[in-house]
Amino acid sequence: QKPCFDFLYDLVTREYKFDDKEQVRDYFLRLTGLFKNFNYSSEDSPDRAKYLKQMEELAASVTAAV
Repeated sequence: QKPCFDFLYDLVTREYKFDDKEQVRDYFLRLTGLFKNFNYSSEDSPDRAKYLKQMEELAASVTAAV
């Protein structure tokens, strides 16, 4: 559970760059859906790895450059 918590904590504490409120809403709705599917998948399944990758790519698409 700790790796899962650490990943989620990283996602919600990143510095994001959104253009508007609708983009924020869309991002977190998509992230929530992916996280639910990730959480329901078996620990070593290909689906779990797929959802993890999708969440990382989604977050990278709106993360502010430092």
